[in-house]
Amino acid sequence: MKKDRLKDEGYFNKDNIGHFYGIFETRPYIRGLFDKANYLILDGKMKQACDICKEILRLNENDNLGARYVLMAIYAFLEEENYMLKLYKKYPEEQLVMLFPLFILYYKQGNDAKAKEYLDRINKANPNFIKFFKGTMKENKDIEEGYYSNGDSSEVIMYFSQYDFLIETVPGIVY
Repeated sequence: MKKDRLKDEGYFNKDNIGHFYGIFETRPYIRGLFDKANYLILDGKMKQACDICKEILRLNENDNLGARYVLMAIYAFLEEENYMLKLYKKYPEEQLVMLFPLFILYYKQGNDAKAKEYLDRINKANPNFIKFFKGTMKENKDIEEGYYSNGDSSEVIMYFSQYDFLIETVPGIVY
């Protein structure tokens, strides 16, 4: 097993924990964990995926792969407000991928004031988000499929394709 080999070679020591992606030899391990988390989500195993994402962040605090975004969506899915707010405090980004799970959480809880606050912040970060729901968003054809740019229509499309597991929990907002 790869983890055992990495342990035997001394990579799981206090000097390396938190910096795994920056170490060439441990980078495949972090990528494998990220893939595993995504497969667990596809299989409906949210708590297991949550644990994997937390382990990724423990091993790689800079989060080069974006496990924090997946974790925010999982927390919203599980309605874990305290964990979400703690994670958001550690990574306070005003981007769709961090704000949308908070919007969903408060929408699901019936906290309309908080949901509206995050919806306004989402609209400021990416005005295409509201345009998507109004049917007025124009897709940016200059960005290749599979890529996106923050604040662009491509980001909205990416979010809705990658985080459909969360969006499906609130069918009322899509229609």
